Amino acid sequence: MVTPATHREGPPVHESPYHRVQRCDDHLRMARSAEPYADLDALEREYETLVAALGAYRDHELGLLVDLRDAKGRNDAEFEETLGRWRRKSLEGYRPLVILVRSELGRMHVERHMRADGLDAVVVTDEEQALRAVGDRSSGVIAQDRP
Repeated sequence: MVTPATHREGPPVHESPYHRVQRCDDHLRMARSAEPYADLDALEREYETLVAALGAYRDHELGLLVDLRDAKGRNDAEFEETLGRWRRKSLEGYRPLVILVRSELGRMHVERHMRADGLDAVVVTDEEQALRAVGDRSSGVIAQDRP
């Protein structure tokens, strides 16, 4: 039986206008804010810092829950290319990797990126389902709930 993740949040591991990362008892929770990147240089600087902060926790056998519900969609070629260089670096090494999105369209978009990046992620639109998935230490996947 899969139990929900323990969600008692500690102090921020990383905090900026774009992301807030907190250590919970058995996972990290990274929330993307609605704040748009001022430019591509701001995105590059943010991810350099974010990847360094997350890197300190990769060997701790923690799951990662990424909450993208507040993020504003953007799909221009320059943005996609820049973010694509950082996406795998920021997400790899966590098991399970769970991504929470606002809509089914968002779920399909993120799943496409995860496949392209070779990352095994559970992508869901329901927070309770996300917490159950990030609490699953055995496989990182909840087969009965996975779309």
